[in-house]
Amino acid sequence: MHYEGTCIRPPSEAFSILLQVTLGCSHNKCTFCGTYKDKRFTIKPDEIILSDIIFASKYMRNQDRV
Repeated sequence: MHYEGTCIRPPSEAFSILLQVTLGCSHNKCTFCGTYKDKRFTIKPDEIILSDIIFASKYMRNQDRV
């Protein structure tokens, strides 16, 4: 899996597959959150997303959710 930067997920999603398809935050204007202030919002290339899906289908078989 190709992860970049900080991945934030709620505790209830601890055992689900984290498929990162974007980087940064599409809104990025919240005054209370500085997590992605220095990261421009981008969508990952289709090739990387597809390779992550293939990897997850082969090696992450015990997860309940994506």
